[in-house]
Amino acid sequence: MRELVERLRERANDSRDRSKPFNLLLDAAEEIERLTRENKVLSELRRDFLTLQKRIIGETGLSAIETIDRALKVFDALHLYEIFDEDRAAACQRAEEKP
Repeated sequence: MRELVERLRERANDSRDRSKPFNLLLDAAEEIERLTRENKVLSELRRDFLTLQKRIIGETGLSAIETIDRALKVFDALHLYEIFDEDRAAACQRAEEKP
């Protein structure tokens, strides 16, 4: 994706006539690149959280649901809580399945 954006930027800077569709394509490619970077950051953040969650559960005896709920309070303030919805649902389901 990065190579595509660079090629499009080079073409945007040459002296040829640029049409509106090309500019839209460049905008789209830049947005895809931005979202890809953002997704990578969120994925790393989620992975780090899951590692931390396992450590907290082991040290404090909190359940997975309690740990996620505490994290949700923090991440709600940062507007990142959506990334944990799936984890919370899975933890709730595991808790219900245990006898």
